[in-house]
Parts: sequence; structure tokens; C-alpha cells
Amino acid sequence: MVLLRHRNLIPITILSGFLGSGKTSVLNYLLQNQQQKKIAVIVNEFGDISMDHQYIQHREEDLVQLANGCICCTVRNGLKDVIRDLADRGPWDGIIIEASGAADPGPLLRTLMDQDMEELVYLDALLTMAHGQQLPEHLEVSVVSRRQLQAADLVILSHRDMASNRQWQQATALVREQNPAAVILPSDRGRVPLQAVLAPSANNGARRTWSETAPVEHSFQSLAVTSAAPLSFYKFRSWLESLPDRGVIRAKGIAVFHRGRRTWYVHLVGRRITCDPASKASATGMESQLVLIGRGIQKQDLEAGFASCIEQQRSRRWPWARRSR
Repeated sequence: MVLLRHRNLIPITILSGFLGSGKTSVLNYLLQNQQQKKIAVIVNEFGDISMDHQYIQHREEDLVQLANGCICCTVRNGLKDVIRDLADRGPWDGIIIEASGAADPGPLLRTLMDQDMEELVYLDALLTMAHGQQLPEHLEVSVVSRRQLQAADLVILSHRDMASNRQWQQATALVREQNPAAVILPSDRGRVPLQAVLAPSANNGARRTWSETAPVEHSFQSLAVTSAAPLSFYKFRSWLESLPDRGVIRAKGIAVFHRGRRTWYVHLVGRRITCDPASKASATGMESQLVLIGRGIQKQDLEAGFASCIEQQRSRRWPWARRSR
């Protein structure tokens, strides 16, 4: 039986996907091009330091952050409280929940289908990000990545610029294998077809069903490291390059280097490392913060490695600085 949705219910879009698949980039793009819609955002993270709110470009008063646990398990009741609070602060054209990359979406779906939630919201669509280059590795290391694909209404295949044609075709085939019914959309640097993502309702107001299988335990560990003192660029880069050999599969954060006057966003996905300028503002008074996620990680070893990156003396010239003549 299909239940018609009430006009006063708030549509919810869940943005899921494995660690490093590109969720925040797509979320930024959606919010920057939301076509005058009033969108609330709920961000949940896996890790001790809440980082993603620093990447998401959206008004702070509309950003609700749930930290210290996956949204699918330890914060189920907390999520309901947040949704009720947002409903009271409305009206909203929609709510986007960016789930943790380590999250099995099943318990989250069941939470939204609870009777008290169905009086306030309905699930419009579940979008899952899939890495166009690294999807085979993601499916191999974690059953969570499979559950995320299997639950999706729409799969956004990301990082087209990184993947070869063979890798892209392989990723597409793997998505089809996990979820033959899902719509697949390509994404390059976070850009997605807006009409395909924001405009239609995947469920058309129907009640969503979800099999009552046991939630998958993600078995990932996280470690947060910080430093009020600036870092050596060279030491930090060398340490980042060693992380995959220490069981780290994802790292993200903000770094302040000894040379330079800006903070930098740092991302590690597998063995790929990127650093992007955070802002043109001075980094004075800012601290470096990094969240590391992996399996079998040795926290004391990683903490010691990060501490060794702290600049103790005058650093050499920045690698991109122009040499004086």
C-alpha cells in the first residue's frame, strides 16, 4: 500500500557513502546551488574532533552537528531530538543528513520510519556516494560499503577525474552488482546534475521499507590529534605518506604550517593526499586538528608521529616559494 505524504511533512535526504567517497564536496555543491530552497543540514561524524562542519559551506544557524558516534547507532535518540527541534524552527524545504562514512544506513532508516518521526518527516531519497577509482578496495575492506550501496535510491559515482576508463567501468559494474535498481549519476569534483538530485522525490511519498537485519559493526577506530604549535610542512608530508602502512585509510583536518599565513584543509584517502587553502585569513591563534580513521591502528605510535611534525626550529623555504636572486 502506498501512503500519500502530507504537505506539512519535511522531506529528508540521506547522503551516505564510504570514507573518502566525496560526500562533503557534493553537499557543498548542493547547498551552493539550492535554488532558493531553505535547507537544514545534520552532520554526523566518526571521530573525536568534529571536522566536517568546517568544510561545509552553509549558514551556521542551519547546521546541526552530532558528534561522538555513528548516526546509525549510538545517537538514534539524539537524532530524533534534533529533527524535532528543526521542525519547530521551520518551515523547511528539506533536511539533508550527511551520515558517517562508517555508518550502516539500516538503523538510520528505521529511525526515520518510527511512528513519531513519520508525523514530522518522510524519507525523500537515500543518496550513496561511490568512489569511481577506489570502490573495489572499499567493497573489499568493509561490508558497510556494500550495505550503503544496497540501500541507495540513487548512487553518485564520484572522482571521475581520478579514474581511468577501465576503473570507471569496473566501478559502474560493481554498483550494478550491489544494487541493480539504483540510478547512477556521475560526479566530478562534487558537481552533480541538480535536477536529478534535488527536484524529484525518489519515493514519491511512499512508506520506505527496510529489512530487519542486524546492523553491521564497522570495526573502525578513530584518533584525533591536535597541536597549538605550527607544523613542519616537510615532516608532516612525510608522516602523512606513511599512514596507509599503519592501517589508516582516511584522514582529514586542518593544518597550520610554520611558514605561511593561512590554514590548510588536509585530506588523505588511501594513498592520495591533497592540501587546499582554507581561507585567506591569518592562521594566528589557530591550531592544527586531524582525525585519523582506520583498522588496527596503534594510537601511541600515531600520536608520536604527529608530535614529531611540530616545528622546533626555523623551517626551510616553502616548496613553492620563489627563490630570490
